[in-house]
Amino acid sequence: MAIFLPVVLTIDIINRVIIASEQGAIEFTVDEQLNKKKLMTKLSILHGVITGLLVLSVLLLAQYNWSEYYKLDATAMAVVVGVLAGVLSVVFVYLPVWRLRRWMCRREAILALEEVEA
Repeated sequence: MAIFLPVVLTIDIINRVIIASEQGAIEFTVDEQLNKKKLMTKLSILHGVITGLLVLSVLLLAQYNWSEYYKLDATAMAVVVGVLAGVLSVVFVYLPVWRLRRWMCRREAILALEEVEA
């Protein structure tokens, strides 16, 4: 779940922002030269791998430090997993949009540029 949640969120958020931009629902537009499928694939795989490694390392560290005599402390691990899932859900809603901003510009700037050229 820790690997697939960032993958799905990254693809879904980037796709929704691109669709909203094409429909004019937001004031930004995405550059036409951007290969959208390649960006979604690259970012989703990167986010999945990084998150998988992060979750594995945090849970192993927590298990090692909080377990007395290597017995599972279920309450502490449940709190760690819950906090980690909440933080990662928030991060992976904003991170794809933050990465997509590089290829976005305001619709007003494009209209002003077209008026100057005409």
